[in-house]
Amino acid sequence: METFVPRGNIYGPILPQFVLETKLTLGAKVMYAILCNYASERDHCWPSQATLAARLSCSISSVKKYLGELVNERLIEVQNEKCRSSIYYMLRPAALLS
Repeated sequence: METFVPRGNIYGPILPQFVLETKLTLGAKVMYAILCNYASERDHCWPSQATLAARLSCSISSVKKYLGELVNERLIEVQNEKCRSSIYYMLRPAALLS
């Protein structure tokens, strides 16, 4: 059996503990991790809904549902743009306020 240490060897979306503890659906939780990965060092990102659907292997209507959950949970704010992808702003989670 060959094992490995995850820390420092896994790159890409990571799901924060405070998101795991919410009542969000699994799809919305994974969506949050993906948006955080796209935002990276910024407080916003702008992947298209088609890109998000492809990353999650789901429909665009599911993407809209997951985004709505994140908005309702006050984890993101969506700024709709004409003729281009929406901008997703990462809001400071209540769990990190102090």
